[in-house]
Amino acid sequence: MVGGIWFLMDAMHFHPRILTCWETLRSDIRKLVGDMIVCRGNDFLATPDYRLFYYIREDMDLMFYLFRRTDPQNDPMIYPGIEKSTRHAMEAYVDLFNLFMGGQDYLEYLKYTESSRHPERKTENAERQNGEAIVNKYLKGRCRSPVSFQAKMIFFQLYLTLWNRSFCEHEISGAWWVIDRNFMEDHLYGAFRRCSRYSHPDLFAPTFGPEENLQKHKESARILLTENMTYYQKAVYIFYRKFSGDAGRSGMEADLYAAEQSFQSIRPWMEGCAPIFLQEENSI
Repeated sequence: MVGGIWFLMDAMHFHPRILTCWETLRSDIRKLVGDMIVCRGNDFLATPDYRLFYYIREDMDLMFYLFRRTDPQNDPMIYPGIEKSTRHAMEAYVDLFNLFMGGQDYLEYLKYTESSRHPERKTENAERQNGEAIVNKYLKGRCRSPVSFQAKMIFFQLYLTLWNRSFCEHEISGAWWVIDRNFMEDHLYGAFRRCSRYSHPDLFAPTFGPEENLQKHKESARILLTENMTYYQKAVYIFYRKFSGDAGRSGMEADLYAAEQSFQSIRPWMEGCAPIFLQEENSI
């Protein structure tokens, strides 16, 4: 019944093989981070780069937790929690990439925006002047507000152009960086705007009957899985590039390769080659 309340007896279950692949990937990333700590000590855990990476890791954990726990038949909103966490992960990824490429300039920009959002955090005049100089240099006349995702995307597009011209990392990162480049650049802003609709409760979103609701969940799950895994994979590589260093890189290449293989194992579900829900497979 469209617009009404309906219940089906059998819960729909997210495919357990996806969850198994995710647990393997989690273990690979945990080993990579552990080896980073051995190589660099605990100090790097306090860096802005690691904090952004940690945010993304947490958002990935939340996504798979909600995939595991959500029964689509009782979810009329189509994964609102995952949409919210995806928005957060995307912004953290953009900041991580911009910080890796922009260095001190982008760090000064982040300090400036944080002081604008949190006036209770005292900012030295020199810091604020540095931030204003960065805003004038990169953003003046190009966006309505420097404290916005649009502003971050201006930096992102600039740095992405520099990245594409400057780095040839195929021997380490594999072909996925090139394959997903258009997805990363063209899709990101639209996906962020879509996810932003879930920042506030929406009591008047459209409702669907049981079959259409299930189809919407299948489509949304695949999109969300693809978006999150794409940006997480790139975040892992940036994290590796930032912190591995020449001394530890040879040992950590194996960690990166293992993580890349685990990412590849999830691709069949991202590309529509495998069923998202266990019941789909059982009904074939």
